[in-house]
This record gives sequence, C-alpha cells and structure tokens, in this order.
Amino acid sequence: MSSPVTPVPGSRGPSEPMSPAPAHPGDPTGFAVELEAVERALTVDARTASPPPGLLEQVAAAGAVHDRLAAEGVHVSFSAAHVGRPGAVMLQAADGSARSISVTEAGDIAAGKPLG
Repeated sequence: MSSPVTPVPGSRGPSEPMSPAPAHPGDPTGFAVELEAVERALTVDARTASPPPGLLEQVAAAGAVHDRLAAEGVHVSFSAAHVGRPGAVMLQAADGSARSISVTEAGDIAAGKPLG
C-alpha cells in the first residue's frame, strides 16, 4: 500500500535541524558555559523595574477623586473607544439616574468642578 501524500515538486527533503550541534560535544564544561550564556540572555531583572516618574502620584490623585465622588454617591464608568467612535463616560447617581458626559466634563469633575 502506498501513501496518498506525494512530495512537493522541487523539495529536497527535511530541512536542517533548528538548533546547531553543540560546540563542545561530550564536554560538560563547554555545555555548562553555553547554557549559562543562554540563561543570562533570557533573564529579566525585575528588581530594576519601576513605574515612570509621577505615575504613583497620578494614581493617588485618581483614588482621591474616586473617594470624593463615592462620598457624594456618584459612580463614573468609562467604556472603550471603538474604531471611528470615541469612548463614552457615564455618570451614575446614588438614586440610579445616569447620564452620559463628555470626556472634557469628566476631566473637569476630576479637577474638582462641582457636580451640577
């Protein structure tokens, strides 16, 4: 019985292996050195990572705005923008009433403008 799979015209068989042969076959020291070099190349030092300057202050300021609005019984929600349309901002009062506001209005409220 023959295989129903036929070779692609012009193919020359299997390609070369993806990884080359070790530079030091049979030498555990050479292998360990190469392995250590690969591990160093793939290691990420997360201890040096930190948020951009000012970000933590911005997060704290946003938290303060949230707390102020929550104390007034107001909840603000944002929806993502879609292609060709801006995102939406909804302002919901404690009584359940809601209205759409512009991004500019949301910024004004965040800056301390009283709700009206």
